[in-house]
Amino acid sequence: FDVPLQKCSREVLGLVTFLFRYLHPNPSKNNITKEVSSIQKQMLGCSELLVSHFSCDVMFSKEFVNGLSNFLDNEDSKEYDATSMCLLFILVVDRSSSWSQDIWVNYFENGNDILVQFFRLFKHCHVGLCSASNYCGSNIEGKSVIQVSLYEYCLTHVCALLATLPQKYCKSVELTLLKEILLPQLFWSVFLAIDVWCFLARLGTSSYCNALCDVLTQLIESGRSSPAIYYLLSRLLAFLPIAHLSKFYRDFSSPSLWCHLSFSLLPDSSVRSSIISMVSEHVSHSLSVLSCGLQENDIQLKWELLRCFSQGFFQLTCPVTKDFETFLSSHESFTSDVCSIVLCLLDLGYSDLKCRDNLWFIVPVLILGLSSIIGHVKPHKVVQLLDRVIVFLSSMSTEGKESVAMLARATSHLKFEETMQNEAVQVL
Repeated sequence: FDVPLQKCSREVLGLVTFLFRYLHPNPSKNNITKEVSSIQKQMLGCSELLVSHFSCDVMFSKEFVNGLSNFLDNEDSKEYDATSMCLLFILVVDRSSSWSQDIWVNYFENGNDILVQFFRLFKHCHVGLCSASNYCGSNIEGKSVIQVSLYEYCLTHVCALLATLPQKYCKSVELTLLKEILLPQLFWSVFLAIDVWCFLARLGTSSYCNALCDVLTQLIESGRSSPAIYYLLSRLLAFLPIAHLSKFYRDFSSPSLWCHLSFSLLPDSSVRSSIISMVSEHVSHSLSVLSCGLQENDIQLKWELLRCFSQGFFQLTCPVTKDFETFLSSHESFTSDVCSIVLCLLDLGYSDLKCRDNLWFIVPVLILGLSSIIGHVKPHKVVQLLDRVIVFLSSMSTEGKESVAMLARATSHLKFEETMQNEAVQVL
């Protein structure tokens, strides 16, 4: 029975691919009657049975790998069919037996293993990832099936696949995840790689998680830092036991590193106070350098310093600690200087369209931090800042507008002089 079927693997794969393209939830096909939906579910069930039978066949697996490579090389069809191809990919790999895993994980002639192929495919699923379509989640005995988003569906199944792989594939998996995080990519694939690695860290031992944190920190110190690396490191540190976390602080106490990490991770209050004081001084020094003047021709040179300063300021102000309150009391010009930097960045964003997108990520962070310490800002600086921010509000992102709204709400607790109060009312 199996031998004749092996000869039609390519035809069966073509049929299943066609069915998946039109039967799975499609953002552009919302007006479907219940009758049509019922027929689609039945046909989808039949196609899944075909996949279950053929996925253990080596010929079918090779045909699918070749078909996936051809699909990824075809620029015309990616954006429209990537979601259905991604769902078919997950089904085929899920149904594969353990003996065929070598086909999926081992490197092919083009140097891309199946996980690399999946991330290549996932990058083109933007339409499906942004749509409101839901998919059936894991079936837990005694509980109803939960409807999940496409991102959750893919994440669950990729984690399940990696959890069953033998240890010999760990190096290949880690290299793939690291490349996805280090290289400039769409945020969907970056977040997927981060979530998958957090799952593997929780699945492994505390020693593995600790070693992973050390490697990421060494990457940062070697100059390969990125927001994604810091985000992954912050999440992994939360998994460490107190002993490993204390050792991490002793080994890596650079202020530029802790500008990007949450102080709440530190279990010891004395260590936390020490870190906050160190970061406060580092942020203050960065502020003094930036206050010397930001011009269009040197904004790129000071970009790393500006990004580190904004992140450190955000960590210190969200939430504000007693240690930072003490620091502000002894540095009266600190908040005024921050306001001046924000005003300067707004002007640069207006005059230099090339750096506007980057600055529009930093300005909301600084405004959000200022709203937390508004009581330390001089009233005339608040009015000046609001007046300038309102001008740029239409070109800001949603996050930027929300930060301005928080700043405006924070000003309701301030007491202005009568003339200045009228100015503030006019601005708001």
